Parts: sequence; structure tokens; C-alpha cells
Amino acid sequence: MRACLNYPTSPRHGKGKELLEYILKVIKENFPNTKVEIDAQAHAVGYYEKGGFKITSEPFIEAGIDHIKMEY
Repeated sequence: MRACLNYPTSPRHGKGKELLEYILKVIKENFPNTKVEIDAQAHAVGYYEKGGFKITSEPFIEAGIDHIKMEY
């Protein structure tokens, strides 16, 4: 998702939140009872928590970057 919205005009305009909400809505409509699991970069955990995700792991390193597994 970050790669889609990594433009100078998009930060703090709610487009990422809109996209996340839409993606989760489509998943739940088409795949009810399916867990959505992500490997969130540690600095973005608060963003995903606001979107309803819960932390499900301790921090780990992936590609040299701290990540945390999360589930919706």
C-alpha cells in the first residue's frame, strides 16, 4: 500500500486510510471469516492499529527493517 501512495501530494490527506478501509471491506465481502495478516513495518504499527489491526508477534527483522505481524 505504501508504494501506491508514496507521492508528495498524498501524505496526511486520508488517502491511505480510504484505501485500507476499501481493501478490508472488499476482503470481508468476498472472503468472510478470513483473517487478514500483514507484516507491518514497526513505524507503521500505530497506523494499522487505528485501522483495526491487532499485534500478533514480537518484532522481527525483514529485509533489514523492523516488522511486526498483525491481524485484522
